[in-house]
Amino acid sequence: NKTSGFAIGMEGTLLKTKDLGKNWKKIYVDSDKYFKSIAFMDRNVGLIVGGGGTILRTIDGGNSWDNSANISNNALNKVRFINTNFVLIVGNLGTILTSNDLGKTWKLVESQYFNNWNDILVSPNGLIFLIGANGTFVELKKGEI
Repeated sequence: NKTSGFAIGMEGTLLKTKDLGKNWKKIYVDSDKYFKSIAFMDRNVGLIVGGGGTILRTIDGGNSWDNSANISNNALNKVRFINTNFVLIVGNLGTILTSNDLGKTWKLVESQYFNNWNDILVSPNGLIFLIGANGTFVELKKGEI
């Protein structure tokens, strides 16, 4: 909703507000990693990614978070819900992870790119671009993911 939000950070820091940021409540998660990105599909389903391949998932609006299967030890820098089924995560050393079930399971994508990916952009017509270190900008083709 329009009044709730989250803040993430170092050493597993996760804060939640329900009043546009006037007050914050610390949410306990079983992690001491640096959280780098948070995204929600809807008001219930959300993901956090971060250092050491951390992937956390919530299905109750962020009140509780569970560790997803850790299939990469590389830092994960960005998570993005591409559509109602497809989720994309990018990270260091060319790491690209995909999920077709809202983050329940993950697939490590074999990639020809070995950059540290920092962001994911989706154009209005559905093209997916990865933004990386040193100005790297690459379009992901359908057959690559």
